[in-house]
Amino acid sequence: MRYRYSKIQRDKKGKRYLTTGTIPDIPISENDVYVQVSTFDRLDVISQQFYNTPKFWWVIAAANGLGKGSIMIDKGAILRIPTNPNKIEEGTKTKGY
Repeated sequence: MRYRYSKIQRDKKGKRYLTTGTIPDIPISENDVYVQVSTFDRLDVISQQFYNTPKFWWVIAAANGLGKGSIMIDKGAILRIPTNPNKIEEGTKTKGY
C-alpha cells in the first residue's frame, strides 16, 4: 500500500522503477489544531493520537514544512495538525502526486 499511487517508469535500459510523489502544500485552515510537543515524539504517534491511524504522519510533516529525514519531533516544537487528512490524501490521488 505504501507505493500504491507511485507511477512505474522505465529507464533507457528498460529497467523499471517507481517515481516518488510530490507532497502538496496544505493551506492553513481555521479548523487546524496547534499543539506543543511536551516530550520527544514521532509524527506517526502524533498521527495516531489525532487521526486514529499512523498513516497520516506525512500530512503533519507537510503542514509543518518538515522535509526528508527523521520522523522524530523535538520537545517544545509547535505543530499544526490539519483537521481533514482524508481530504488531503484524496487530493493527492486526483492530482497524481
